[in-house]
Amino acid sequence: MGKEHGRFFTVTPFFPHQASAEDKWSLEDASAAWHLFSSIKMVPKICAIFLLLATLCSVVSCKTWNNQTVERPVLVGAFNIQNLGVSKMNNKTVMDIIKKILLRYDMVLIQEVVTMKPELMENLVSDLNKLYRQKDSKYMMQISDRVGRGNIKEQYAYIYRNDKFKFLSGHIFPDHLDDFMRPPYIAHFATPTLRDLDSMVFIGIHTQPKYAANETSALARVYDYAVKTFKQENVMLMGDMNAACSNVRISDWDSIELWKRPEFTWLITHDFDTTLSTNCCPYDRIIIAGDELEDAVIRESVGPFKYRDLYGISTDMALAVSDHWPVEVKLRGGTSKAASVNLEPSLCLIIHDVRSKSIPSQLLSQKSTFGFQIQNNQISTELYSESSNGTSSSTIYALCNPDINS
Repeated sequence: MGKEHGRFFTVTPFFPHQASAEDKWSLEDASAAWHLFSSIKMVPKICAIFLLLATLCSVVSCKTWNNQTVERPVLVGAFNIQNLGVSKMNNKTVMDIIKKILLRYDMVLIQEVVTMKPELMENLVSDLNKLYRQKDSKYMMQISDRVGRGNIKEQYAYIYRNDKFKFLSGHIFPDHLDDFMRPPYIAHFATPTLRDLDSMVFIGIHTQPKYAANETSALARVYDYAVKTFKQENVMLMGDMNAACSNVRISDWDSIELWKRPEFTWLITHDFDTTLSTNCCPYDRIIIAGDELEDAVIRESVGPFKYRDLYGISTDMALAVSDHWPVEVKLRGGTSKAASVNLEPSLCLIIHDVRSKSIPSQLLSQKSTFGFQIQNNQISTELYSESSNGTSSSTIYALCNPDINS
C-alpha cells in the first residue's frame, strides 16, 4: 500500500488469497523489472520507482480510493438555543460558546431561531467554516420557513458537515389538521459514511408546552407521512418536545402514539435531565425508527451534552447560551468495500482476572464446550503472575471465537 497525492493505491495480487497464477507471473516480472531498473546507474532511484509502478500497473490491476478503511462515528444532536435572535447573536462571548458547541456535531438541529435577518444565520455557518478549516469538508445549512401562530414565529435549522450528510429534499410538514403550533421540519439526507445506511430522514420539532402530549402523539402521523413521501423507514425524530414533568401527565402516556407504537425507540428516556433548571425534566428527546438506524446507534453515546461543566463556565453564562442542554447520539461509521473483502469478523471477550491466583484450567475446560481459542502466550507455563515484591497481580485472557459471523 502506498500514497499518491493523498490517495491510497493497492496492487490487487498483493492479497495472497486473491492472487491467481497469472498474477504470480506478473509479480515475478515486476520484481525482475525492479532489479533491472535499479541496476542502471544512470537512472536515479526515484525514476526507477516510477518505472516500476508503470510496469506494475501494466500487468496487474491498480485502483485508487479516497475512503477511510473504517469511517468514524458521526455525532448527531438537537439543540434548543433559547431565543436565538439579534440580541444573542450580537453577544460575542455567548456566540463563541455556541460555535464551540456546534463544532462538535456532524449534524445538529437548531430550534428557536427567531431572528428575522437571514444573513445572521448565514454568518454563523460562515464562522463555523472559518473555525473548522477542513479542505474536503465544510458546514452547510438547511433552514425552514418561519413557522408559528400570530407574531410568535420560529425557524428550524439543520447545520451539517457535507462529507457526512448530503441534503436530498425537505419541507415543513403539511399540517392540515392543525395539530402543531410549529409544524415539524422534515429533511431527507444521504449518509455516505454510515454503516448499512445509505440515507435517513430527520424530523425536527419544537412543541408548545401546553399541548406537548397531543403534539408528541401527532408525531407518529408525521413519521407515517415521511415514510410514504421519502420511501425511507429509517427516521430520527428529535427536538424540544416538552414531553416531561408537568407538561405530560402519567395518564397521558397511554394515549401518546409515539410512545405506544412498537417501531419507535426512545433514546432520550424519562430518566435523563435535559434542562438547566432545578427540575429533572427530559424535555428534549431523540426517538428513532428503522432496523438499519437501530443497528447504527451507539447506545452509550446517548445523552445531554452538559457544556457548563465541560467548558468550565458559570451557570449564569450557561443560561445566557440556553436553558436547555443539547441532546446527542453517535451513529456507527461504515467499512470500505476494500476492507470488507479482506477483514474477517470475530468476537473476543476480555477477562480481567484480579484474583491472587488465576485458574486457566477453568478457562481451558470451556474451550471444548464453546469452541473458544484462549490467547495468552504464557498460559502453558504460568498459572498466575506475581510482581517482584511477591504480591499478586492480575492476568488478562482473551477468549476469541473465530466462527462468529456478526
